[in-house]
Amino acid sequence: MQKVSNVLLSALCFACSVLFFSCNKRSSIDVNVVDETAIAPDLQWALVSVPYVSFMKEPSYSSDVVSHERSGAVLPVVGKKTCKVVRYEDDDEKKAHPIVEYLVWYKFSQGWLESTQITLYDTKLKAEKSASASFPKE
Repeated sequence: MQKVSNVLLSALCFACSVLFFSCNKRSSIDVNVVDETAIAPDLQWALVSVPYVSFMKEPSYSSDVVSHERSGAVLPVVGKKTCKVVRYEDDDEKKAHPIVEYLVWYKFSQGWLESTQITLYDTKLKAEKSASASFPKE
Protein backbone atom coordinates (compact mmCIF):
# COMPACT_ATOMS: atom_id res chain seq x y z
CA MET A 1 0.00 0.00 0.00
CA GLN A 2 2.85 2.31 0.86
CA LYS A 3 4.47 1.55 -2.52
CA VAL A 4 1.30 2.50 -4.47
CA SER A 5 0.93 5.81 -2.62
CA ASN A 6 4.60 6.67 -3.32
CA VAL A 7 4.08 5.97 -7.03
CA LEU A 8 0.95 8.13 -7.09
CA LEU A 9 2.70 10.93 -5.22
CA SER A 10 5.65 10.78 -7.65
CA ALA A 11 3.34 10.84 -10.66
CA LEU A 12 1.44 13.82 -9.22
CA CYS A 13 4.69 15.73 -8.55
CA PHE A 14 5.90 14.99 -12.09
CA ALA A 15 2.61 16.17 -13.65
CA CYS A 16 2.65 19.39 -11.61
CA SER A 17 6.26 20.13 -12.54
CA VAL A 18 5.51 19.57 -16.23
CA LEU A 19 2.55 21.91 -16.06
CA PHE A 20 4.51 24.53 -14.13
CA PHE A 21 7.52 24.60 -16.43
CA SER A 22 5.51 24.37 -19.66
CA CYS A 23 3.34 27.38 -18.85
CA ASN A 24 5.97 30.05 -19.29
CA LYS A 25 5.24 33.05 -21.47
CA ARG A 26 6.44 32.50 -25.02
CA SER A 27 7.30 35.22 -27.43
CA SER A 28 4.95 35.75 -30.34
CA ILE A 29 5.88 34.91 -33.90
CA ASP A 30 5.86 37.91 -36.20
CA VAL A 31 4.87 37.26 -39.79
CA ASN A 32 5.84 40.19 -41.96
CA VAL A 33 3.87 39.89 -45.18
CA VAL A 34 4.06 43.09 -47.18
CA ASP A 35 1.55 41.92 -49.78
CA GLU A 36 -1.38 39.94 -48.33
CA THR A 37 -2.39 38.77 -51.80
CA ALA A 38 0.87 36.79 -51.97
CA ILE A 39 -0.69 34.10 -49.76
CA ALA A 40 -4.40 34.67 -50.44
CA PRO A 41 -6.13 31.30 -50.96
CA ASP A 42 -8.74 32.64 -53.38
CA LEU A 43 -6.27 33.94 -56.00
CA GLN A 44 -4.42 32.01 -58.66
CA TRP A 45 -1.05 33.13 -59.98
CA ALA A 46 0.54 32.44 -63.33
CA LEU A 47 4.19 32.23 -64.29
CA VAL A 48 4.95 32.95 -67.94
CA SER A 49 6.78 29.76 -68.91
CA VAL A 50 7.64 30.46 -72.55
CA PRO A 51 10.24 32.99 -73.75
CA TYR A 52 7.75 35.55 -75.01
CA VAL A 53 3.93 35.85 -74.95
CA SER A 54 1.41 38.10 -76.64
CA PHE A 55 -1.71 39.01 -74.69
CA MET A 56 -4.82 38.85 -76.84
CA LYS A 57 -7.82 41.18 -76.62
CA GLU A 58 -10.21 38.19 -76.65
CA PRO A 59 -9.58 34.47 -75.89
CA SER A 60 -8.65 33.57 -79.47
CA TYR A 61 -5.47 33.43 -81.52
CA SER A 62 -7.26 35.42 -84.24
CA SER A 63 -7.89 38.31 -81.84
CA ASP A 64 -5.81 41.51 -81.70
CA VAL A 65 -2.57 41.58 -79.68
CA VAL A 66 -2.78 44.14 -76.88
CA SER A 67 0.38 43.59 -74.85
CA HIS A 68 3.51 41.45 -74.46
CA GLU A 69 5.46 39.81 -71.64
CA ARG A 70 8.67 37.81 -71.19
CA SER A 71 9.35 34.52 -69.41
CA GLY A 72 9.53 34.63 -65.63
CA ALA A 73 6.76 37.21 -65.19
CA VAL A 74 4.37 36.44 -62.30
CA LEU A 75 0.80 37.64 -62.86
CA PRO A 76 -2.50 37.35 -60.94
CA VAL A 77 -5.23 35.47 -62.81
CA VAL A 78 -8.41 37.51 -63.28
CA GLY A 79 -10.58 35.02 -65.18
CA LYS A 80 -10.75 31.76 -67.09
CA LYS A 81 -12.60 30.56 -70.19
CA THR A 82 -12.70 27.27 -72.07
CA CYS A 83 -13.15 27.69 -75.81
CA LYS A 84 -14.19 25.03 -78.32
CA VAL A 85 -12.11 25.08 -81.49
CA VAL A 86 -13.12 23.10 -84.58
CA ARG A 87 -10.64 22.65 -87.40
CA TYR A 88 -10.91 20.47 -90.46
CA GLU A 89 -8.37 18.00 -91.77
CA ASP A 90 -8.51 16.44 -95.22
CA ASP A 91 -7.92 12.75 -95.66
CA ASP A 92 -6.78 10.88 -98.76
CA GLU A 93 -10.29 10.97 -100.22
CA LYS A 94 -10.39 14.77 -99.94
CA LYS A 95 -13.22 14.75 -97.42
CA ALA A 96 -12.93 17.18 -94.55
CA HIS A 97 -13.01 15.66 -91.08
CA PRO A 98 -13.69 17.93 -88.12
CA ILE A 99 -11.18 17.90 -85.26
CA VAL A 100 -12.57 19.36 -82.05
CA GLU A 101 -10.22 20.79 -79.42
CA TYR A 102 -10.85 22.65 -76.20
CA LEU A 103 -8.43 25.43 -75.29
CA VAL A 104 -8.31 26.97 -71.84
CA TRP A 105 -7.61 30.71 -71.78
CA TYR A 106 -6.74 32.79 -68.73
CA LYS A 107 -7.54 36.48 -68.35
CA PHE A 108 -5.04 38.94 -66.90
CA SER A 109 -5.14 42.71 -66.56
CA GLN A 110 -3.10 42.90 -69.80
CA GLY A 111 -5.34 40.52 -71.79
CA TRP A 112 -5.81 36.79 -72.47
CA LEU A 113 -3.20 33.98 -72.58
CA GLU A 114 -3.69 30.36 -73.58
CA SER A 115 -2.91 27.77 -70.88
CA THR A 116 0.11 26.24 -72.67
CA GLN A 117 2.02 29.51 -72.23
CA ILE A 118 1.82 29.65 -68.43
CA THR A 119 2.21 27.56 -65.29
CA LEU A 120 -0.38 28.09 -62.54
CA TYR A 121 0.29 28.36 -58.79
CA ASP A 122 -2.01 28.79 -55.81
CA THR A 123 0.11 31.53 -54.18
CA LYS A 124 2.29 34.35 -55.45
CA LEU A 125 5.14 33.18 -53.25
CA LYS A 126 5.24 29.75 -54.93
CA ALA A 127 5.14 31.35 -58.38
CA GLU A 128 7.96 33.76 -57.51
CA LYS A 129 10.08 30.96 -56.04
CA SER A 130 9.61 28.91 -59.21
CA ALA A 131 10.41 31.95 -61.36
CA SER A 132 13.65 32.62 -59.49
CA ALA A 133 14.67 28.95 -59.80
CA SER A 134 13.69 28.58 -63.47
CA PHE A 135 14.61 32.02 -64.77
CA PRO A 136 17.50 33.41 -62.69
CA LYS A 137 18.25 37.09 -63.18
CA GLU A 138 21.76 37.84 -64.38
